Amino acid sequence: NADCNFNRIADLTFHSEIAAVEPYSENEFLVGLSSGSVISVTVSDGSLSKKLVYEGNGTLYDFSCDSQAQTLDLYTEQGVVHCGKPKDSRMTDVDITGLFGESYEIAGVEQEDTYTYMWFGDTNRQKKVYGSLFFYNDAVAVYRTLEEGPLFTYKSDGDWKIQDVQMKVQDGQEVALVLETRYNENYETISRITLCPVKGGESRILATVTGLLNQIQYNSDLTGAYLCGNLADHNLNMLFYIDLQTQEISEISLGLNDVEHVRDILAKKPDAKGDIRLELISQYQNQIRVITYSTLEKKILAQKTLSLENDQNYGSVEMVQNRNCTNLLLYDRSGSVWVLDAETLEVLYALNVGEKRYLDMCFFRDSTCLLGADEESVWLYNLEGKKMESVVYMDTQINCSPSKKLRADES
Repeated sequence: NADCNFNRIADLTFHSEIAAVEPYSENEFLVGLSSGSVISVTVSDGSLSKKLVYEGNGTLYDFSCDSQAQTLDLYTEQGVVHCGKPKDSRMTDVDITGLFGESYEIAGVEQEDTYTYMWFGDTNRQKKVYGSLFFYNDAVAVYRTLEEGPLFTYKSDGDWKIQDVQMKVQDGQEVALVLETRYNENYETISRITLCPVKGGESRILATVTGLLNQIQYNSDLTGAYLCGNLADHNLNMLFYIDLQTQEISEISLGLNDVEHVRDILAKKPDAKGDIRLELISQYQNQIRVITYSTLEKKILAQKTLSLENDQNYGSVEMVQNRNCTNLLLYDRSGSVWVLDAETLEVLYALNVGEKRYLDMCFFRDSTCLLGADEESVWLYNLEGKKMESVVYMDTQINCSPSKKLRADES
């Protein structure tokens, strides 16, 4: 505009690509760099001054700030980091909304049904001891979708680390079941399940076992649970049932050979007879076995063996069921994909989407499509048309973690 006068103050250079810029005050703005740092830029008397106010240890994708509360929300490859700004203007991790009274970093946000789970980890301890922010969780806050305040919060004591939290209803009351693990004095993994009433009442430990529990499906009345994991004095090719009242563990034989490992369990809702059917997958090298097990009849109802195209992806098979539990989706990092009828285990669709370093998939559009994400793109595959319907390539690398499955509104 010829009527406007522009005064060029200075050139700004940074050591990495700019991820985002946010105004902070009348004379200050913040620049987030993809390297993880946040730089404060102050305009004063016609000159610019830069100051490092936050230094992260991973890729920064975006951030937002609240100048009144003096807080930052940074969206990083490790998750969402919440920071406060003390008087010396150097960003440091601070208490998250006053929930836990210590320094925490969110390692992931996961939605299921009407709940949103926010996982927290003690960043100071993890950076020094573990060197990883992702696999250790000290606390969790559970929010009901669209509500601001947390429905439930839980913080581990001592060296316990949270592995899983599931919200359930017992006698008409919401409860949270928390699975935690730690090492004992013999460096053995100990797992415990704690039942926590959401609205008042004492929490109580339901079971403590020696071994790593990694997949759990609870009975509808919460009297017991079906599980698989690396339990002491037990084989990995077994399904287990733990009585949460007596803490006794019993083995359930699935007829697997000694080299097969149970990898995952999914549970259907109880049918009219009260039968909870479990869908399990076991694996040995490039062979996958899918099993439907009746907890009421205590027997295998159906099974199917599938072969991976690449046996180098040992242990990487994922299983997802659709919203109404009629179909199963199985996939692995080599790009092998199957859609099965959950009742008969008949293969409805089989395809290969190409080898991916990371891959997450879920059902979409009432199970007529598959929504997928790998480290480079997000895409939609039409099962009925047997074709890739659309692909969106991303400017930044997508962090598809094997422990967090892709979720979407299936409709």
